[in-house]
Amino acid sequence: MSSTRWATFGLIALITLLACSAARAAVLVELKVVEVPAAATSNQPTSRPASALPAAPKDARLLLSTQTLARPREPFLTCTTVGEQVIQLKGELHGRSDTGRYLVSLDYSYRSSTSNEQITSSIMLKPGEPVTIGGLLNPGQASRLIVLTLSDQPAEPKAAGR
Repeated sequence: MSSTRWATFGLIALITLLACSAARAAVLVELKVVEVPAAATSNQPTSRPASALPAAPKDARLLLSTQTLARPREPFLTCTTVGEQVIQLKGELHGRSDTGRYLVSLDYSYRSSTSNEQITSSIMLKPGEPVTIGGLLNPGQASRLIVLTLSDQPAEPKAAGR
């Protein structure tokens, strides 16, 4: 083969490799558990369906957060242990729709010496849009919400103190 053919072959191989990598680019999956003040929930009757969970307000207090990188059609898993607390997030991105949403199947669990929480869900999520997927609502008291967010372009980790 001539050097021109080798160069053409190499260029085609590189373009194919880049196209495949871009199609399966990593997505940051972030799950946060936040505490919402009592004033943000109400014990007043509502006409909303029970499945409509409130969005987490900007001033919600962060209780815990875990994140992992995921690729479409590949399972993901992260597990964190802090003292007696064990936080696990596992699931799969099933692919991206024409509207830019990912179908996400996930299983979140939290265990400590005093409590256990678990949520299993499948949900369509658009990157950059936090969605409350569960929680413990206590009318008249502080409530805990579980918020899931996807990010197409994972940020570089920041060093402590920066």
